[in-house]
Amino acid sequence: MLMIEFSCGDPDPTGASLGDIAIATESGIVSSADQKPDQSVMIFLSVPLLLDALGEMLEKRDVKKKEFVGVDSSFSLVFTRAGAGRLAIRYKDQTVWDGDEETLARAVIEAADQFVSKYGSRLSPDDMAYEDLLLSVGSFKRLAQRVI
Repeated sequence: MLMIEFSCGDPDPTGASLGDIAIATESGIVSSADQKPDQSVMIFLSVPLLLDALGEMLEKRDVKKKEFVGVDSSFSLVFTRAGAGRLAIRYKDQTVWDGDEETLARAVIEAADQFVSKYGSRLSPDDMAYEDLLLSVGSFKRLAQRVI
């Protein structure tokens, strides 16, 4: 099981609004929320970075490792190759998930689509973060077609 969620607690968000990233697996939940010190991320800037990092791993088989660090945060995840067609997610030097690329790609697409649906329309259409978010979601979906 792998579920990913991107969220924003700001009722009137801007491209610089803070939010959280959560990853739920059989072994538990890893999240930027409720950490000491605070690890919330600039969510509208961080989601595209995460999508672009994972997209590069799906596109280029020679990329063995990508570290994602949330914008304006110390929250980080490391994505690594775990064998042919497999990726792993590490948090604080612990593997929190290991599985096939398709499962990860589908979970990321679902999380991104839900995030855009729920929060995207709250951003001003001329906010550069909104445009970057939409471009990154589209690009990731195209790259994910290789494994879905």
